[in-house]
Amino acid sequence: MRETARQALIGRAPALAAACLVFVSLLAAPAWAYNESGTVDPALIACTACHPTNLRTGASLPNAYTLGPHSDYSTVSGNCGICHAVHKAVRTGIILMPKQTIKANCEVCHDGTGGQGVYGSIAARGLAVGAQHRIDTTNAVPGGDAATGGTAYVTFTGAGGNLSCDDCHNPHNGGTVAGFQGDRQRVQVTNIKPYLSSKLLKRRPTSATTDTTTYGSDWCGACHKGRLSGGGMPNNHPVESKLTNAAPFYYGNVALLSTDAPTGSTVMGGMGGIQRLYTGFLPNNGGNRGYLMPLQANGLRTPLQQGHYPICEQCHEDSRNVGTLSADGLTADAAASVVTSADGRVASDDPRFQNFPHETENARFLVETGDDLCTNCHPTGILP
Repeated sequence: MRETARQALIGRAPALAAACLVFVSLLAAPAWAYNESGTVDPALIACTACHPTNLRTGASLPNAYTLGPHSDYSTVSGNCGICHAVHKAVRTGIILMPKQTIKANCEVCHDGTGGQGVYGSIAARGLAVGAQHRIDTTNAVPGGDAATGGTAYVTFTGAGGNLSCDDCHNPHNGGTVAGFQGDRQRVQVTNIKPYLSSKLLKRRPTSATTDTTTYGSDWCGACHKGRLSGGGMPNNHPVESKLTNAAPFYYGNVALLSTDAPTGSTVMGGMGGIQRLYTGFLPNNGGNRGYLMPLQANGLRTPLQQGHYPICEQCHEDSRNVGTLSADGLTADAAASVVTSADGRVASDDPRFQNFPHETENARFLVETGDDLCTNCHPTGILP
C-alpha cells in the first residue's frame, strides 16, 4: 500500500478487522485496492470501505447497486478521506488530492499492478494490446468532428489538456448514467448476484453538449460525434442513435437471441451479463447473444430488430468469440459467455478480458476481426 494512502486510512476500521477477514475468506480471486495483489492489512482499512456488505446476496434484493467509496457519502461514512488529503495534498487547487494528476490519484487503487485492473492485464498475460483509450497522452478524438467525421482535438481535464479518467467518469457518482449490467467480473463469489452499476460514467463526458442518461450509442457519440448515423455523414456503417430513432436501442435494451442454442428468435434484454447461473436475477442477460442478428425467411430481420440499426457496442466491445450465423442467416448459434476469473487469468474464458473501453486485444475495440465480424449480421450464403 502506498504511503499516502496509508496515512489517509490509518485508524479507519480496526474494529472491523475480524469482519474483513471473514469477507476475505469468501473471495476466490480478490482484487484489492492499492496494489491489487490480494493483500491489504485489515488494521489499516476495513474491507467494507471499498467492498460494501450489501453485495446482492439475496435473490429477492432489488436491482440496485453500490459503488464502494464512490457513493453513499454521509456525515458518518468517511469516504472522502479515501481519495482526498486535506492537509497533505500534492495536487494544487481545491481538489486536495495526494497525487499530481487525476490518473495517478485513480491509480492509487486502480493501478493494475501485477496485471490486474482495467489497464495492464492484457500485456501481463503476454498479449499485445490492440486498442486503448490513452490517458494523459492525447487529446485527439477519432471521428469527433460532427461535420466531417474526421478527428477532433478537444481540451480535456488531464495533464496537458489530454484525456483523463474523469473526462468519462465522475468519481463521486453524481450526474451519471442509469445503472446497467456489464461483462466485467472482478471477484468470483458464489452467493453474489449480478448487479447494476453506472460504472461512474458521466451523462455528459467532457466534450459532450447534452446529457445522455443511458449507456449506448448516444453515449459513445457524445465524443465521437461524427460516427453517429443521421448526422449527415454518409460513409459510416449505420448505427442506432437518437438521430435515427426516437426510441433507440441502448446497451441495456436491445434485441437478443432468445437462447445460446441455435435459434432465429429474439427477445428484448441487456447485452451484459456473463454469469449464466444468474439469468433469472436480471431477465434476459445477454452474454454473447447480442452480437448475432438472424434473418427471417422473407429476408427481413426479426420483428424486434426491424427499424433498428446495431448500437456501437454490438461491434465495439471486449474481444470475444460471439458465435456463428448460419449461411442462410435463418439461425444464429451464440457462443456461451463464461468468465471464471478476473483480469484474464483463464485463457478459455469468453470474453477473457473485460476491460472495454479502456483496452482490448483487438484493434479498434472490435469484438471480432475481419470477415468474422461482418458475417455476424451478413450471412455468407446471401452476399451479393
